[in-house]
Amino acid sequence: MKYIKRNISTKVWVLATIWMLSQLLFFFKFGIFTTLEANTYISVAKELMATGHYPSGNFLFYSVQILLDAFSIKHSIGFGYIVALQLLLNGLSVIFFYKLIHEITGKSKVAFAFTLLFLSMFYYHLYNVYLYTESIYFSLTILFTYLLFSVKSLSYKNIVLLIFFMVLLSLTRPTGIFFFPAAFLYFMFKFFGRKAWLITGISIIVCAMAFYFLLNYVIGSGGALNFLLPYLDERVICGVPTIARPHNIQIPGNPNSVQGLWYIITNYTGLFLSLASKRFIAFFGMYRPYYSQFHNVYIIISFFSVYILILFSIKKLFSQLLPLTLYCLTVILLFTITVVLSCDEWHNRFIFGLWPLFLLMASAFFKQKTNDSINAS
Repeated sequence: MKYIKRNISTKVWVLATIWMLSQLLFFFKFGIFTTLEANTYISVAKELMATGHYPSGNFLFYSVQILLDAFSIKHSIGFGYIVALQLLLNGLSVIFFYKLIHEITGKSKVAFAFTLLFLSMFYYHLYNVYLYTESIYFSLTILFTYLLFSVKSLSYKNIVLLIFFMVLLSLTRPTGIFFFPAAFLYFMFKFFGRKAWLITGISIIVCAMAFYFLLNYVIGSGGALNFLLPYLDERVICGVPTIARPHNIQIPGNPNSVQGLWYIITNYTGLFLSLASKRFIAFFGMYRPYYSQFHNVYIIISFFSVYILILFSIKKLFSQLLPLTLYCLTVILLFTITVVLSCDEWHNRFIFGLWPLFLLMASAFFKQKTNDSINAS
């Protein structure tokens, strides 16, 4: 028993050392990154303090980062405390990621190996020194996922806590709303067993309507969220037009709405299918011509190795880990639909947010049959 405790402790110390060294490297190389997108949030924070409101509604869904910036500016304490908070949350997310993998597989060696793999995607953890929304958002998704899987009963306290986390995620990045339907499906299949399909079928109509209005509000919130623009100049990567002369697409009503997107799909089907396929490949393939060969090869090998493990884990995922699988697949599917309908991100940040979920699913390949800690009911 002492050997086992010492062995686990050694693993933890190794992971902690790797994490600390990598964060020190990022900090000394990049410092606190406050330009590009970070400058946008800082500018909005200043305008919020001056006028009392956001310049456009879309910034509501980035409120966590903006309010932290505003607090820092108002009290003249610098942005170091934000980076410290991001590091704290990221460190906690690494701990709880390890615990999640250990609960899924029942093997500390596998949890150690997958956490190493998680840390090895340094492009994911690099955002800890950036004043972007990604660092806090990435960490909150893991903390929320662990909290979700730790719930043993649908008590009032648990539901309120989970809703709080989901609202917090939605106020960190707009894609936080994806965790509402994902969590709903998880609970249905975790606590209602065979009745889950019937309950889900009845509930999904009401939830779909609520999600539709919420999504419509997010899409129509203005600012940089322009869903028509990627079709006018055929953008596969956000902000990068692929044609010199934009299309003349006229949409009746509000183009920045679910109805506007549906109009494009039904009236410009060829254009939509062409762009959708290119965006899908860019999203899951992750190749970027403007990055070095090492960058592309490293990311592609890392992700595709995990994809392959997931494919080999399909049977276990659906037979032994159905709630987990539906939760992860729902978030992945909604991210994919968003990219296919709009555009992919220049730095692969959209799919980086799914990196922990891919790893959780891939770890099922090593799951012990006797471990039922988060199995379906």
